[in-house]
Amino acid sequence: MMDRDLDRFGGPRQAGFLAAGLACIAMAGAALGQGDQPQPEEPIGVDVVQAEESVLEDSSPAQPASLSLFFENDGTFTRPNHNSDRHYTSGQGFAIARHQNGGDGIADALSLDADGTAFGLTLVQQIYTPDNISVSVPDPDDRPYVGYLYLGTYWQRQHENVFDHVELDLGVVGPSSLAEQTQEWIHDLFAEVDPNWNTQLGDEFAYNLTLRRKWRFMLWEEGEASPGGGYQPEVWGLQLIPEVGLDVGNVHRRINAGGTLRFGFNLPDDFGPARLIDPGSATGQSVQGLSTYAFVRGIGRYVEWNTFIEGSNERNPSRSVSLEPWVGEIGGGFAVDWRHGNWTFGAAYQQTYFSREFEEQVTDDGLGSIALRVLYEF
Repeated sequence: MMDRDLDRFGGPRQAGFLAAGLACIAMAGAALGQGDQPQPEEPIGVDVVQAEESVLEDSSPAQPASLSLFFENDGTFTRPNHNSDRHYTSGQGFAIARHQNGGDGIADALSLDADGTAFGLTLVQQIYTPDNISVSVPDPDDRPYVGYLYLGTYWQRQHENVFDHVELDLGVVGPSSLAEQTQEWIHDLFAEVDPNWNTQLGDEFAYNLTLRRKWRFMLWEEGEASPGGGYQPEVWGLQLIPEVGLDVGNVHRRINAGGTLRFGFNLPDDFGPARLIDPGSATGQSVQGLSTYAFVRGIGRYVEWNTFIEGSNERNPSRSVSLEPWVGEIGGGFAVDWRHGNWTFGAAYQQTYFSREFEEQVTDDGLGSIALRVLYEF
């Protein structure tokens, strides 16, 4: 076989010359590659891949995060009486949230469709006192002194016009809530008399699970959406936001139903104004420019247990009054958001009036709520 191959190239000598020539060509090519001659250009495909990667990086979804501050007080602006520090006296707290896709992992694990998800934490303190805080011995027919401090974690999901909120709160009811110290600090600041908290409910571990579902319906709109990215409707609109809710735990056991009606310009991609016990939806997009609206809200509720009225679960007998199971609240207010660049700033105020929560109660209560929020898109 080898002899026949050699004969094809003219014999062994010619084959040797051919092999030597090929070797010289290979050496010359290597020398040229290491010399001053221009190098081959990088394949076009590499540039295409790099360009695609750059586009993907530039078009990656924003990662919004927000901080919200809440303050509620029975003496804020309009109220149905001239007494403050009565019944639900005040509440304060904050919430931080990861917006739009912050809870995608939970939605995926549960095989739930979602147009947006969010995950957040909230820290809240609430203070409750009797009607008359100037007496040393509280009226036995009035609700007890009690404070509540809790840390909550929540997950939210939005799919089309449906919004879900799931929250677990863990904390303490009693002196460790620091409600007495907070109220005394406020009273000292304004040179007011400190109430006597000696009869407050004792310490008790508190837990509560909250479930909420809301729907959003556009009843009317006028105008045209302006060009540009993001959520930028630039229209006047009227929306109805019905809701239902359930609380289960040793703090509250109750169900409720109600709704919010709002009218405004550039209505935000959310499900109504936020409150201390309802940090608001964080699943939608931020509105470009200015968004503002006015709203009214009503809620009806059936209450099976309220530890702030009926006393301690584990420290019986404790101070308590007779629960009124059917209660309601109605209120209204306004909200405004403004986005510039990656920043969004928001503020809302609402005034709420409550029906009587216990049988011995002789007057209705009112509450003013302020919510401030700042959001940044990373």
